[in-house]
Amino acid sequence: MREPAAGGEGVARLELLVRNRLSCANTESTRKTTRTALRKLAKFGRGAAYGRKLFLRPRLIGDVEVACHNEWTLMLWAEHMLLTPSRKTGRPLAVATVSAYVSLAKTELSAQLGFELVGTSERRLRRIFKAMRRAEPVRSRRKRRGLRGRHLRKAFSIEKPWVPAVGGAGATDASGRDVVAAEYRQRIAEWAAVATGREAVARGSELCTGNAPGPTRADLTFEHDRHGETATLWLRPLKKRGREEATKVPIVFAKFDGGGSDTYAALKRMVDADPVPVSRRAKTPLFRNANGTGMALAHYRKVVRRIAAALGFDPKHFGTHSPRIGGATDIGDESPLMLQAKGRWAGDLGKIYSRLTRRGLVRASRAMQHRGSRDMEEIHAAFSQPA
Repeated sequence: MREPAAGGEGVARLELLVRNRLSCANTESTRKTTRTALRKLAKFGRGAAYGRKLFLRPRLIGDVEVACHNEWTLMLWAEHMLLTPSRKTGRPLAVATVSAYVSLAKTELSAQLGFELVGTSERRLRRIFKAMRRAEPVRSRRKRRGLRGRHLRKAFSIEKPWVPAVGGAGATDASGRDVVAAEYRQRIAEWAAVATGREAVARGSELCTGNAPGPTRADLTFEHDRHGETATLWLRPLKKRGREEATKVPIVFAKFDGGGSDTYAALKRMVDADPVPVSRRAKTPLFRNANGTGMALAHYRKVVRRIAAALGFDPKHFGTHSPRIGGATDIGDESPLMLQAKGRWAGDLGKIYSRLTRRGLVRASRAMQHRGSRDMEEIHAAFSQPA
């Protein structure tokens, strides 16, 4: 059995291992947010807090003076973030975001430095966040529009993804690749991704490459049975942070009319134009760009907004969830249970994605006009339903 390293060198190595393990304890998405928080803290130290020592090391356990100094630094940083407009949105950060950054940075620095940054008492820090939440103005929710089947059918005649790009056969780039064929494959892959997002009621991250690998060509199969021609996509639902990887679920697309909302036709068109050998399908992204890389979430968002703009909508109101919202609206009127199953929601959260439709409102109005039965309070005078 190997003897442990002697002296302080062995302890220092163990401390380093423990700190690294604590830093890696968070999920990947949390680690990314933690890195963002530390970058903001470093920028704060170089700018607004220049000349102030951000954090002190306690001389002994329970050093109140040092804990107060470190806590005051965190409060100054929180106030600074609340007053600084975001470069992305042009607005100050929300209090919840500021609170998350402070909490993650505090936890990470405590692990790296080897001592509790603030200690067990954080009364002032908690009070200041409580005051910030009370003073925060109510923000209107960002508008998110749905991309529905009828929208795709109309845009299909505008985008014409089935028509090869204009440029002439034989046009090549510096690598000698056929530019026209590459652009054609790119466009039909983009259309297939958006059509799949709507009919599968899928999150953009479930279809694209990013934090987790998206579906591959091996996850897609085509069948012909008594139900007609269908395509089956094995899709892995995204779970909440910190949970185990979810099991893939089958999503079935039936052949329709070959139009813009026909996901079967879009996928078949993509596979026929960009075939992949069986031996490579498990490693090939389902939706890939002209250069062979998997479609990123940012690119998926651009495609959705391009389609929205072609329809005359404001593209700012559309994003990666727009096909999911459109699919939820298309099926929400028919079956709430199917909406929950297709959207892979554990509860009834899907109802916030399903938008009101005129048909649904007309149906509700007619139902209310034909309801004439007496309620239980009318029948039993001593009964009052608690509500």
